[in-house]
Amino acid sequence: MDWQVKINKTAKKYLDKIEPKRKEHLSIQIKELKNWIENRSQVALDIKALKGPWEGKFRLRIGNLRLIFEIILVEREIRVLYIGPRGDVY
Repeated sequence: MDWQVKINKTAKKYLDKIEPKRKEHLSIQIKELKNWIENRSQVALDIKALKGPWEGKFRLRIGNLRLIFEIILVEREIRVLYIGPRGDVY
């Protein structure tokens, strides 16, 4: 069974507002994230585990944007919770 990527309503709302070129770049990064989790590939992604109230979640840095996600092992899901500029996400 492959990993599934589920995008939260808040993250989807942000994706709908941005320009197509940036949206395409984010889509590529999300596919790279999925590949990284499925295959433990050596792709250089800027991923960091979060602390405090965000414990158990991760952030993917994509330029000046941040993508906050969590990994659900049992369901083999990557849940994208938030996407936005650094100052708006944290």
